[in-house]
Amino acid sequence: MDEELDQEPLPDDWYLVESNGHRSRIPRTMLFMGREHCDVQVKSDTVDKRHAVLTYDVFLSKFKIKDLSSINKTYVNSTRIQEQEYVTLNHMDTVQLGHDILLLQSKC
Repeated sequence: MDEELDQEPLPDDWYLVESNGHRSRIPRTMLFMGREHCDVQVKSDTVDKRHAVLTYDVFLSKFKIKDLSSINKTYVNSTRIQEQEYVTLNHMDTVQLGHDILLLQSKC
């Protein structure tokens, strides 16, 4: 998932920031996160092919994440989330898929 960042950011834009500092704007839709054939690809052996799903809640204007029964689990701010239950994400939350950590940022 590499969307162009040359557009003017909107006040309610959200971004995923990788450990190398690369930022990707997240579209307000449902996105699968995992290794292969996913909207958000994380190239790591500790991440399942379909590890988690990220979805936008229009009523809260926030993203939610759900673990898809992954082997190495999904964590938000170092707390393991329950399988198949959505957790609401906030600005500067960390999302860990296996051993890989992403930072969620809202606004610019």
